[in-house]
Amino acid sequence: FLIAPLFSNEAGDSSTATIKGFFSNLKAGYSPSVAMYKIRKELFEKYSKTEGVDKAYWKAFPFRVFQQV
Repeated sequence: FLIAPLFSNEAGDSSTATIKGFFSNLKAGYSPSVAMYKIRKELFEKYSKTEGVDKAYWKAFPFRVFQQV
């Protein structure tokens, strides 16, 4: 599996939180897709409350999980 952004975003707290949350969820036993889903949902909820929905999309959704075949 690969983790990569589909579009650019500013490097900072949201990118760090995405990676940390993804690996925490993975370590907890979730599959890669569920691990990413959970952290994206968490970040979207956090940022939509503090910075608005438009910015929440930009901060919570740039990363994707790709499976190499």
